[in-house]
Amino acid sequence: MLKWDYPSGKHTRSSAATIAIQRRSILELLKDSPSLTSWASENLPDFYEGAVQLAVQESNVSEDGFPAVCPYSFDETLSGKAVEF
Repeated sequence: MLKWDYPSGKHTRSSAATIAIQRRSILELLKDSPSLTSWASENLPDFYEGAVQLAVQESNVSEDGFPAVCPYSFDETLSGKAVEF
């Protein structure tokens, strides 16, 4: 989602598909293990730090090009706005 939204917001069919697939996979995991939901929600800031690092590695954008704090709620990461190409 970071690479989709910040800063260049490159929108490709592949990126949209990746977001949809990852959301679906996470939702399936949470359905199988509902107790992970609160743990994942509580740890979103830590996950965000890792996501920024991956986005920096996969883009030509420095860490400063991304928000310092996660701009998404836990619910948005799983069912937020649809990404459409």
